[in-house]
Amino acid sequence: MSYSRYKVFKLEGRSLKAAKALDLAVRKAYAKNPVPYKNKKFAEINRLALEFNATTLEMLQQHHKDLLDVTGLSHSVIQIIVYKDDTPSRAFRIYPELYASPDSPPDYYMYAPVDYNGKNFEPEDGRALSNEEREKVAARLFGGGAAGLETQPVFSRALEKVPVPTDFDRHKSDSVKALQPRSPRPPDGPSR
Repeated sequence: MSYSRYKVFKLEGRSLKAAKALDLAVRKAYAKNPVPYKNKKFAEINRLALEFNATTLEMLQQHHKDLLDVTGLSHSVIQIIVYKDDTPSRAFRIYPELYASPDSPPDYYMYAPVDYNGKNFEPEDGRALSNEEREKVAARLFGGGAAGLETQPVFSRALEKVPVPTDFDRHKSDSVKALQPRSPRPPDGPSR
């Protein structure tokens, strides 16, 4: 089995209806409490966005729990990063993300993370995309590398660092493999 970090679904039926309702609820929350991004440093923007997401998540859990359940935002998986060398593996709790296409009316897509055992959330009435379809959708959503507002997730839950599960075997897992650890200095070579 080849590992992919995400499975991508086009939302239809009940999951599409829930994604649209979630999008509307998040937009209403933002309209009531807009995040003042202009003229801010990145760290400040990140802090403000995390505060907005935490407040909005609390509101969604109180008033729209059904939307979180249907859209997968209450279902997490554990992804593990394995390095090439003996650097310890790192594990994260991660949730699906929903994206609206820039079309009018928009299509909605779910990027469902795959855990270290190859399991993921599958949206009701969602249609799994083939690799070719995934590439086309990614080009529509993220093409050109310019992240405009329409390419941001409808709502994003923060990654949580968690302990590596005891049943994880770095040599047998289909987890994210072969990452080079970050080095504080460049590899040996000609000096400048």
